Amino acid sequence: DLVPDFIPIVGWFEDALLVIVGGLNGIQNGVLEANSSLRTLIKYLKWGLLIIGGIAILIVVLLVVLVFKTLTK
Repeated sequence: DLVPDFIPIVGWFEDALLVIVGGLNGIQNGVLEANSSLRTLIKYLKWGLLIIGGIAILIVVLLVVLVFKTLTK
């Protein structure tokens, strides 16, 4: 759990993202050993989700920090 769940949307999004990526990793490694093109597609999808989701989570966390600092001044 990278982002605590007391930040409602971001914490839940991060949990869902990691579950989806873990599922894709399991599919990539377990079921699709015979089909290399589908395995490669799932690999790129998995890494794309991780990168885009990580950037989205980072942006939202930084916005929350900015709003919190602005309101507490």
